[in-house]
Amino acid sequence: MEQLITEEMLDKQRFNLKKQVRYTALIEYKEKILKQIEKEKINARKSSDRLKDILADNPTKAKRTSANAKCSTLWENIRYLELKLEVLEELIKEE
Repeated sequence: MEQLITEEMLDKQRFNLKKQVRYTALIEYKEKILKQIEKEKINARKSSDRLKDILADNPTKAKRTSANAKCSTLWENIRYLELKLEVLEELIKEE
């Protein structure tokens, strides 16, 4: 007996495929963000160490401000990426 492919069946397949593609894209993006967080943490730790070294050498105000700003910016970026990660995890759960 031949089974006819109905428009309804095609719509269901299309819907399921879209859902699968969205889920896969979210997972891949989450992995990319996790890798980026790790790289940023390494850079932020190095920056924190440099800041400690700079502060130990009785630096000028400009040097202190510059080093502190760079360090703060790196840690703020990490917090932003972690927030992005939370949102991605919520979206993945919804899928």
